[in-house]
Amino acid sequence: MKHLRTIDCLNAEEAILGSSPAEAAAMLRGGGELRAHLDACAACRTLARDLAALGSVPPPVEPPADVCARAIAGAAIELRRVRREARRAVLRAAMRVALVAAIGVPLPLAWAVSVWRYGAVWLAPLLPQPLLVFLGGAFALACLAGLSALAFTLTLIAGAAARPPRAPAWS
Repeated sequence: MKHLRTIDCLNAEEAILGSSPAEAAAMLRGGGELRAHLDACAACRTLARDLAALGSVPPPVEPPADVCARAIAGAAIELRRVRREARRAVLRAAMRVALVAAIGVPLPLAWAVSVWRYGAVWLAPLLPQPLLVFLGGAFALACLAGLSALAFTLTLIAGAAARPPRAPAWS
């Protein structure tokens, strides 16, 4: 059966918890009614010992005065490095996009213009005019869709290449 707390325990706990660690140590050494209760009650005696032990804990250590300044200076250096790497990543991405665009846009445009021009010349004697107009419009829409897909791909390439570098994992 668990220890039943009596009115004496409640009064003793109130007295112990209302005191400082030094006063709790004096309660354990002193005499009187409270000391008699502490001798008889293991729970209250443990509480008083635990509170008295808090008095022997060393005070917290103060950090050096310049620790904040050094931490801020180190963070500023790291921030400059990350910004520099991010700028380089964006520049590399722009160069990739420019290279792909320099090759990928003129060739399909030249092909589309040549197909449109010479296809109309070759098919004009064979097909009626309304059908030629329809085929020309369909080809123009297909070319626009292809160029749109190319532009979308270029933005994906640029976005993937321009992501800033990952921050180092602090352990």
